[in-house]
Formats: sequence, structure tokens, C-alpha cells
Amino acid sequence: MTKIQQLARDGHLEASNKSLATCDSLLGKACIHGKQRKRPLVSATFQPLDSDHLQPGDCVLGDQLESTQPSLIPTYQGSPTTSFHSTGTLFVDHASRLLFFAPHISTGAEEAVPAKHQFELFLHIILD
Repeated sequence: MTKIQQLARDGHLEASNKSLATCDSLLGKACIHGKQRKRPLVSATFQPLDSDHLQPGDCVLGDQLESTQPSLIPTYQGSPTTSFHSTGTLFVDHASRLLFFAPHISTGAEEAVPAKHQFELFLHIILD
């Protein structure tokens, strides 16, 4: 990378690349990502369960999320779909820490309510 900076200083690179001569770091996104480290877990972030949330199903939280990068809706039979989803609902059980994600096309109630029913059906299947 120092050689690239030297070439930019000497004027061997295009005019649009002259800023390389004076920049602090020439690391690409892959190198920056490779240097990342996982943060240590802080014990203060893990709160004990409330006394009335000890059994699975006692407290389930649901939240909707939206992504700027849409992805294909999964199909389990037939031909692949060309529909995309960029939103979804995430359900988390406090006691068991079970996660369930239901993808959507929009954040409206017409898709959130069936997602809740999907989650409940999933629970009946795994608990029986």
C-alpha cells in the first residue's frame, strides 16, 4: 500500500486517485472487516429472568424489522418465486430464547397477524 501511495505522489495515477497520496489508510472493506474482533460479553447485560417468566411461553416479544437489501421469499415446493421480501417479524421467547422469523413484503398488519399465527402453529408443532 505504501507503493501505491508513492505512485500517487509521483503523479503516475489518474487525477481521480490523487487523494490516495495523502490518505491515512488504504485498507479495503475486506481488510477492515478481517481486523474486527468480537466484543467480550459483559455479565451486566444478562439480566436474570423475572420470577413470572420462568417457563417457555410466559413472555414472548415480537418486533418488526426492515432491511434495505431485499431477498427472495423462500419456496418449499414448486417453482422458485421472483417475489422479494425486505421486512419481517421476529418473535423471541424469554425463558427458552427461542427465535422465530417470518418474512414479509410490507410492515402492515395484514402480514403481521398471519406471522403470529405461523409462530403459534410452529410452537404447537415443536411442543407436541
